[in-house]
Amino acid sequence: MPVDGGPQRGPRRPASAASAPRDVRMQVAVRVRPDADSAVLVDATDVSLASKKDVVYSFDQVFSGGQEEVYAAYGKPMMDDAVDGYNTCLFAYGQTGSGKTYTLLGMPGAGLPAGADADAAAHGLLPRFLEDVAAYRQRKMVQNPAMQITLAMSVLEIYNEDLRDLLRPKPADGAKPAAPPCLVQDQETKETVVSGAAEIPIDSGEHALSLLRMGVASRQTAATDMNDVSSRSHMIVLVTLKQRQPDSAATTVSNIRFVDLAGSECLARTKAEGMRRVEGSHINQSLLALGKALNQFAAGTSKEVMKGMLRESKLTHLLSENFGGNSKTRMLAMVSPLAANEQQTASTLSYALRAKNITLHAKLNRRTDAGRVQQLEKALHETKAEVERLVQEASQQQEKLTDIEEQLTQAAAARASLEELRQEEELHAEEVEDLTLKEAAALQRALHLVRAAEEAGATAADPAQPPAKRRRTKVLAPKREVEQQVQRKISTTQPTTAELTQEYLKGDLQQEVLKVEATEQRRQAAVRGNHALQSEVARLQNELRAAKAENVSLRGLLDKAKPNDSAPPPPLSMAGPVAVRGERGAAEA
Repeated sequence: MPVDGGPQRGPRRPASAASAPRDVRMQVAVRVRPDADSAVLVDATDVSLASKKDVVYSFDQVFSGGQEEVYAAYGKPMMDDAVDGYNTCLFAYGQTGSGKTYTLLGMPGAGLPAGADADAAAHGLLPRFLEDVAAYRQRKMVQNPAMQITLAMSVLEIYNEDLRDLLRPKPADGAKPAAPPCLVQDQETKETVVSGAAEIPIDSGEHALSLLRMGVASRQTAATDMNDVSSRSHMIVLVTLKQRQPDSAATTVSNIRFVDLAGSECLARTKAEGMRRVEGSHINQSLLALGKALNQFAAGTSKEVMKGMLRESKLTHLLSENFGGNSKTRMLAMVSPLAANEQQTASTLSYALRAKNITLHAKLNRRTDAGRVQQLEKALHETKAEVERLVQEASQQQEKLTDIEEQLTQAAAARASLEELRQEEELHAEEVEDLTLKEAAALQRALHLVRAAEEAGATAADPAQPPAKRRRTKVLAPKREVEQQVQRKISTTQPTTAELTQEYLKGDLQQEVLKVEATEQRRQAAVRGNHALQSEVARLQNELRAAKAENVSLRGLLDKAKPNDSAPPPPLSMAGPVAVRGERGAAEA
């Protein structure tokens, strides 16, 4: 069963997973070129030689089918790793003529499909990957236009230990290079980068393929006795995928590398002479350095300890991170099915078997944009300041509402006092009415007393006459005289009874009227003050509601920014009871 990173992958980890390093083993697969008379026996994971069937080499996977099989098992998992934010690398190793360039690029010759007549089934792993990653970029930009996602590509070769940029035009014979030479440099992040190489942005899959064609066309190739189109250099294709979500200060960076190693050569069999022999010697030396480095990595030696060894060759220096550090690396070992190549086939299988023991330390690559962080921190600081200002204003408004509540309480007390005064006024009015009735009754009684006294006086003046006669005499007396007498009697008795009582009551009533008028004036002033207080309460409640709404909006912005410190206090809600009391006071007033 393939381990982590192999063809049978489990559920993909989300991009938000922790970026701690994950120890993963280098994935190693073998591909055998189909041949009816093959001297190599294969099944799903094992390889053996026909001459030594008892020696079995076990790998993660063995390919004996077409290009689609290789891409499904190795290309698509690489795509998933790159999208998730991991560094990933695929390098093809094997003797010359074993099919490395065909597996990676496709058709022989230029090595790439071109035009509508190209055989799609023969497309190599690298063109398929470039088309898929470009399609992924376009799809993501359509789904989320605010997302920032970029692709860039470089094509390099190591020829006779010189690192060259294949996307820059070659200078004419004897001319000075237009660009500085490419150099492998170590960064503080322990990554290896190439300075001086063109890094061209990719707009589409076709654009990426055109750049790849340009690079392949500039690569050093030549014919030997073992291969009509023999690669005379190691070709490295570098693809950089950068992704950043909206409102994020972190950028996910994936460095993707495809390495088409030049084939190891037996100089006696290639019969190379002159420059071809020099090229073959450099190729074998760099592959020997790579083999030594892989053996050390397989033994668990750290990259820091091997620092000097890795710099013996530009190939090992450039790929040191992919073989012993932060990367998910896959190896494709290409072997020839011919019996004549059995010795080199066994060497390749042993080489690949040792590579299975290499443990890598892959991690998600997140780079923080310092300027973006500063911008977000400034926005967060401003948001906090605004929240504090609103909280302070809400506190001040709460104090105002408390004052208004006290004023409303005082107004309610004044209204109660006014009601008591109104009741006292009604009571005084009733008392005045009772006094008036009593005064009238007293006057009536005084009139009756006067009349009774008049009659008694008339009777005493003529005692000889009988009572009936005397009464008739009185009745027959002139009316004006009788009235005058009654008035004189009343005038002699009133000052001592009714008038004195009436004057006393009038003075008391006038004092009560003055008290009632003063009370009424206080009541009207209290009513006017109550109306003003209700208006002020309504205004402050409106201001508080606006402050609460703005506080909620600011808290939403604060939650999006995810601050680490304590959250702002919840909004105040004191307007309800005040509003109820204000409305009830207005109704009662």
